[in-house]
Amino acid sequence: EMLAIHFCSDRDETILVLEELLDEVNQRVAAGLGHLSPDAARIFWVNPVADLQVMNLLEDCGGRVCGTEYLFAHALDPIPTSLDPMEALARMALADPMVGSAIDRAARIVSDIRRFGAEAVLVSRIPGASHCALEGEIIGQIVREQCDLPVLQIEVPSITDATQATLCTRLEALVEMVKDRKK
Repeated sequence: EMLAIHFCSDRDETILVLEELLDEVNQRVAAGLGHLSPDAARIFWVNPVADLQVMNLLEDCGGRVCGTEYLFAHALDPIPTSLDPMEALARMALADPMVGSAIDRAARIVSDIRRFGAEAVLVSRIPGASHCALEGEIIGQIVREQCDLPVLQIEVPSITDATQATLCTRLEALVEMVKDRKK
């Protein structure tokens, strides 16, 4: 997901990074090497954070991201030039996965959770972000009802150094819940 953000500003560099990542993945697959433990908890991340330190923290706590909602996908669609400019811009705005109600968004998330085989869901609340402060609660409730999975909401401040220990404790608890459910 981070590459999608940067693809908008530096396509050439992003393509190089993707090519190197693909080479690394192919080498690991050929060698039978994985990065994480095979029993790492499969976590679907709603509102994935841009702070790679926090994303790595999940792995350090025994989890693995098995899916996210790809919030920047709409930025990759070319603006249609064959349409009236205002209609083209309106269509681009409507392609944003965060357009619409939290219930609609939750339906897309539930579908992906099932498709990716998630064992738990992590919802980030990001202070000052453009989405609704209560949307995570709505999504979490729908996920619990439809998927019967544990849901953890975390707040991720701009600078996470002071909250890292608390985040780690909460993420470890989520991973432990997944492992307990497997017994």
